[in-house]
Amino acid sequence: MTKHTFESLKEIMTKKGSTVYDLSNEGYFKNNAPYPDRKEIKDIVKKCECCGAEKIITPAENIRKEMLLEYHREEGRLMKVFKDLLFYEFNVSGKKADKAFDLAWSDGHAYGYAEVASHFEKFVELIKD
Repeated sequence: MTKHTFESLKEIMTKKGSTVYDLSNEGYFKNNAPYPDRKEIKDIVKKCECCGAEKIITPAENIRKEMLLEYHREEGRLMKVFKDLLFYEFNVSGKKADKAFDLAWSDGHAYGYAEVASHFEKFVELIKD
């Protein structure tokens, strides 16, 4: 699993002549950390050597919480790289750019990063001088 960084994706954009929208459609912002399914995660148990009874070493809910934490960490990292690349591509920064991103995220994130990039492209025209 490749964890792309701002620099590695900026290089890909330059070499391929791609946009952030293109990278989004090509899956570069896909979160590869597994999303934990409650039904699939089981307690870690150990049998007692003396009586054979099973003792829970790590409850499934603790395992799930750790997996969720990792999933959200990776999602946050990807979103930051995505946002930084958008700002780089459109040569914007500051509070207005942040607001344009927030609006684009609000309107498009349910449909994926490519949709956010598409919305950002429209909103960014309002803030450029």
